[in-house]
Amino acid sequence: MKRQVYYVVRRAAGVKVAQDAIIQVLTDLHICPVDRTILEQAIALNFRDFEDAVQYACGMTHGVDAVITRDVSGFVDALIPVMSPKELDRILASE
Repeated sequence: MKRQVYYVVRRAAGVKVAQDAIIQVLTDLHICPVDRTILEQAIALNFRDFEDAVQYACGMTHGVDAVITRDVSGFVDALIPVMSPKELDRILASE
């Protein structure tokens, strides 16, 4: 996840802003570890996209409040909330 945030922000706003974004992510969010158990769960999910399955398996294992992704369509019938970054922004802005 950290790499994806860095990549997207760096392309949009530059290296310094991307580094600041990573610092903010590490401050505000719990980063779920990916280990063999998570990968085995991800395979068992039979998602179309393995990376989506890894995110979802992490979320289920660690009891996250939501999965934030730019590809919401990869999480059909999810048991935990799945939303886009824009949806999360709207929620946070209304709090």
